[in-house]
Amino acid sequence: MKSVSVVIPTFNSLRTIETCLISIRNQDYQGKVEIIVADGGSTDGTKAILEKYNCKIVEERSASPETAKATGLKQARGELVLLMASDNILPQKNWLKIMVNSLIKEPRAIAAYPWRYAYRKEDSSLNRYFALMGANDPVAWFMGKADRRGWGEAKDKIKFGLVKFTPENMPTLGDNGVLAWREKLLKAQVDEQHFSHIDVFWDLVNLGLDQFVVVKNEIIHDTGEEFWLFMKKRFRYMKSLYLGQLKMRRYKWVRGYGDVVKLGGYCVYSLTLVGPVITAIRGWLKKPDWAWFWQIVMAPAMVIVYGLALIL
Repeated sequence: MKSVSVVIPTFNSLRTIETCLISIRNQDYQGKVEIIVADGGSTDGTKAILEKYNCKIVEERSASPETAKATGLKQARGELVLLMASDNILPQKNWLKIMVNSLIKEPRAIAAYPWRYAYRKEDSSLNRYFALMGANDPVAWFMGKADRRGWGEAKDKIKFGLVKFTPENMPTLGDNGVLAWREKLLKAQVDEQHFSHIDVFWDLVNLGLDQFVVVKNEIIHDTGEEFWLFMKKRFRYMKSLYLGQLKMRRYKWVRGYGDVVKLGGYCVYSLTLVGPVITAIRGWLKKPDWAWFWQIVMAPAMVIVYGLALIL
C-alpha cells in the first residue's frame, strides 16, 4: 500500500483536533500513515493532543494556514499527501482506503477528492447549510466554482471517476480531504511565500496535470461557525489572503467577461432576495431542512462583506 502523509495546520484547535486525529488513526488502511501538523503557536492544549496521537509537530508562526500547509508539506515523506483542516473528520474507517484505491486506479490523475461534504442532523444549522450547499461561500456556489456538490443535486447527474479541469472550469479545490501524489504536487509553487491550496492546483492544471478523480465519498467539515465570526473570517480572507496578496495569487475569482457577468448576476440575485428564497425552497423540497434558508441571509451578507473588503 502507498504511504500517506496527512498535512494539517492548527492554531488553538482544541474543539475539533482530537476528533479529527481519532478519525485518522482509526482508519483500517494498511499502508504507512504519518500525520504532520504545522502549529501556529497554540496555547489551548492543542499540542498535548497532537503528542497524544503521535503527530510530527512543526512550529510555524506566520499566522497563515496556507503558509502552515507549505511548512508541513516540506516535512512530508509519503508517496501521497492528504490535505486536511483541523475541523475535518473522516466519516468511516475505510475512507482512506477508498480514496487511495480510487486514485491508484486512474494513473493519469494527480489527485482525488470526495464529491461532497457529509450532512449530519446533529450539526448546527449553519454547519448543515454549508454541507447542503457544497460550499461555505455562496459566491463560489453561484459562480459554479464550489469545491463540492450540494445535497440538492441529483447523484445520477454527477460524473464520478476521472474528470479533466481547465483554467476556465476549475473549482476552488485543494483542501478538506484532497489526496494528491506528492511528487506531482511539488511541481507547483508550494513554498511558504506562494502556497495557497487553490493556487497550487491551479498551477498543476496549467502545467497539463489536469485530471482528477471524483470519489463517491464524503468528508465531514465541522466548521462550528457562528454567523458573525464567519463574516469576520470571510472579510479577513478577502482582505488579507486574496486582495492583500493579489499579485502573487494565480487563481483569480474573476477571469474575463463571463465571470464579470456572473458576479454582477450574483449581486442582483442576492440583493433582490427573490433568488435566495427560490434556492432555499428548491433545496428544501429535495432534502427537507430549514438550514437551506440561511441562503436568504448569507447571500446578501457576502455582497456587503466582500464589498467592504474592497473599499476599506
